[in-house]
Amino acid sequence: MSWSMWPPKRPDLGALDLAFAVRACLVGPDAEEVEERLDARWAPGRTLATLSVRSAFDLFLAAADLRPGDEILFSGLTVGDMPRIARHHGLVPIPVDVELETVTPALPTLEAALTPRARVLVLANLFGGRGAVEPLIRRAREEGLLVVEDDAQAFDGGEWRGHPEVDVSLVSFGSIKTATALGAGLARVDRPELLTAMRARQDAWPRQSAAAFLQRVLRYAVITGGARPAAYGGIVRAVRAVGADHEAVLHETTRGFPDADLLQGIRRRPSAPLLALLERRLRRGSRRLDRRRALGQALVERLGEEVTVPGRRQEAHQHWLTPVLSRDPDGLVDALRRLGYDATRGRSLVAVQGGTPPDPDRVGGVARRIVEQVVFLPVDGAMSEEDVRRMADAVLGFEEAGRAAP
Repeated sequence: MSWSMWPPKRPDLGALDLAFAVRACLVGPDAEEVEERLDARWAPGRTLATLSVRSAFDLFLAAADLRPGDEILFSGLTVGDMPRIARHHGLVPIPVDVELETVTPALPTLEAALTPRARVLVLANLFGGRGAVEPLIRRAREEGLLVVEDDAQAFDGGEWRGHPEVDVSLVSFGSIKTATALGAGLARVDRPELLTAMRARQDAWPRQSAAAFLQRVLRYAVITGGARPAAYGGIVRAVRAVGADHEAVLHETTRGFPDADLLQGIRRRPSAPLLALLERRLRRGSRRLDRRRALGQALVERLGEEVTVPGRRQEAHQHWLTPVLSRDPDGLVDALRRLGYDATRGRSLVAVQGGTPPDPDRVGGVARRIVEQVVFLPVDGAMSEEDVRRMADAVLGFEEAGRAAP
């Protein structure tokens, strides 16, 4: 294993952002004033700032006119907590399988999933790109469905606020997202009565304390310092030397909410310093985004058609994640780590299982294939073009050797 290693994701913020967050925790701003400014900046009169996208989705499900047993149609590939939250509300997730090159559901697949119990369609934009969802939205409208766009991975640092025709758009600023605020989500809610009901429910929740957010800021100051390739490589070797799985340790360190306490964790209002940091990140944006976008595109182009890249044909792609499919994904991960690239299999995305209880046989074939074969390549704005070429060539060589093997 290489002594120096590129981490799978670095927090997209700098020392000045962390210093600002610490100061905000010690000299707290007024939360309601910051919320008003966020509303004016994001989607005037339609914005709800939450602790996370999961919090916003939980509020939506509680505020919408839904009954136990109603069905929610999900993009077949999504973050696992979203269907989990739906089940907590007594709702039935139904997968709508995705197309490989856009990771977006196709219209015929949506047609097949529609039943008289369907009430909501949740469309996920994954990996940093967007799919063409207009036909799906039109069909959902014909059936009287509410449409939610899960844009947690799709923020591009600009003026985009989600598709204009959906009822709710959810954007995340979690710890590894573009322009991270180390938490928080912004919901654009285009139905006034729905927004009022969501806000009333959130107002009854306790507010995250400044002390709790300060602990998070300090933890990520350490993580950010350890994310440089030389330091990260040493950390990985030390963790593995004691027999631990460094990927599992990293996942537990950076995850927002433990599985066992998911609802308790998300049902809080964001603290004033978290909101202040979010406002700062929206105002200043990400300095790494353009470079990461260019490097991600160069990587995909070098891989060509020899390697399957889910989402290759997405629109407005900013390569928040760069996935590839492999016949031997664990072998590819090991090969890349030996060269100094900490590729991962990912732990958050799932192929949605339909029905109640969840039925492992009721999943989309494409979504299942992606989950079973995916490897996420580390693309970082600090990389050189040579770093990216070397990684792409390693993937190509590994896959070519696999195809040639008897």
